[in-house]
Amino acid sequence: MTRTAYLLLIAVTAAGCGTTKESTPATATGSRYVQTWSKNYDGTSCGDWAGRMTEAQRWTAGYELLKTDRGDFATIPSDALVDRFKTAIDAACVTAKSETLAAVAAGVYEPMAAYHS
Repeated sequence: MTRTAYLLLIAVTAAGCGTTKESTPATATGSRYVQTWSKNYDGTSCGDWAGRMTEAQRWTAGYELLKTDRGDFATIPSDALVDRFKTAIDAACVTAKSETLAAVAAGVYEPMAAYHS
């Protein structure tokens, strides 16, 4: 799936979102949810994550990867949940600099039950 198609899918599903949790934004709008990193996450390494991506790009990547790993494009995860997921990716990337971002995110997602809700 192209990056543009992916972002369009997120925008469309977020617009149709019916219920939200208390700490979850009602809609995924604004610059925080728009990724400016130009590489696909399958082609982005942990070295890129730590050394080339800005903090804003890492947060948005965490948001997008969390939604992808959850397989839930209709529910917008809370900022706190995205923050925890991003922090887990930060920690995993310390030792996995040559791994792809998508692989590392999938690896940290599965064992962390908090990301499932």
